[in-house]
Amino acid sequence: PNSTFSDTFYLWDEPLAYGKDYAWAGNSWLAYSATRWIAQVEAMRELGVRVATPSVRYETPEQVRDQFKEFFDACQPSCVTLDDPSYVDILALRVFCDPDEEFCDKKVEEVTGVLTDLSASFDSRPVHITGWGVLTNNGASKLQEAMKATDGFFENGSPIDRVYWWGGNGTDSTNLDLPTGKEQNQFLADVWVDICKNY
Repeated sequence: PNSTFSDTFYLWDEPLAYGKDYAWAGNSWLAYSATRWIAQVEAMRELGVRVATPSVRYETPEQVRDQFKEFFDACQPSCVTLDDPSYVDILALRVFCDPDEEFCDKKVEEVTGVLTDLSASFDSRPVHITGWGVLTNNGASKLQEAMKATDGFFENGSPIDRVYWWGGNGTDSTNLDLPTGKEQNQFLADVWVDICKNY
């Protein structure tokens, strides 16, 4: 580890997608951080790097809570003990606005409410949305809608610290023209520029 490290070390990407479960992830993180890679983990900690859980994909409030609990049950007490190298600082989650959902901002409002309660039940850990977007792209207008809904994740009292845009759609969304009106010739990246001017 050196000064080029990010400030957050993200664990696995959705273990279920690779035939693993969250108990496996908790056990593996404990083994890596407490024995096999303890020197490297301690060096990261000295640099102030925080550790985030494996990503959980949001489907229902119960499913999200169960999967985080499965992870923490497998790695505690080390991963819930402050000052332990194995401590996990952040809850990581992926959230998608389905193309058939009427409004992406409603999804953001629902998820933010759920995560406020969830964070409180996990010692008020902050939350990082490691993937937000439209899972199956049905056009630029839906992507634009999801982008513009992003602000809702940061409403007062929200435990969400960061949101990362997920651009893995079926279309090359970096060069997708918006469909109508004055923004017709904008690229989707230009939409982000406009949104981010508010910060």
